[in-house]
Amino acid sequence: MRKKSSRSPRLVAKLLPPMQHCRLVIGPRIHLDLLLAGSFDFAYVCSVAGLLNVAGSAAYHKGHREVQAEIHKGQYVVLRLIENARGPDETEALVIRDALNVADRWLVAQDTLILAKAINSCERESAYLKQVLSPRLSNS
Repeated sequence: MRKKSSRSPRLVAKLLPPMQHCRLVIGPRIHLDLLLAGSFDFAYVCSVAGLLNVAGSAAYHKGHREVQAEIHKGQYVVLRLIENARGPDETEALVIRDALNVADRWLVAQDTLILAKAINSCERESAYLKQVLSPRLSNS
């Protein structure tokens, strides 16, 4: 009879399959290209903001402050675009493109558990904001 190994199996992170990665990232990339081409639409800006929010949340869950800071720069520019209802100028376009590149590289390296936590966190936050803002919006 063989001796049972004392080593426990090491869990390996399950990365996002390429098809799901494309679904997560390609839409916001196309929307960013449309924004940079001059066609402003709130749906495009919100799509880019959503990807940055998920990537920022994943960076927060993993504790990577430098990635989070880079993504936050892009989030700030996107917030200004939403507030002013306009497309980005040249410097803002560079900041958003850099932030989206960081977000893309960051998300492809994360396991599905971290991505699920990040997406759930963003969904909870948006549901909370809808709950808080809906009475205020109906009164105006």
